[in-house]
Amino acid sequence: MIAHGTHLVSAETATNNSSKVQFADKMVLSTFGLLSAGKSIETALDALPKIVKFYPNVIYLIIGKTHPPM
Repeated sequence: MIAHGTHLVSAETATNNSSKVQFADKMVLSTFGLLSAGKSIETALDALPKIVKFYPNVIYLIIGKTHPPM
């Protein structure tokens, strides 16, 4: 269960989704939930060039909504 930050996807949509095929040969890294400065997404993006040298099939998914202002 994802309590907040992303939209709900029905189990039927998730199991029948053809987009899974596009990730079949990928090494998937991801971050999810409410997006804010504390997520260190910049750090992951800075590290990606070095990661891609060793794992050229890597893909980094950023999934979520921007954290609302407090």
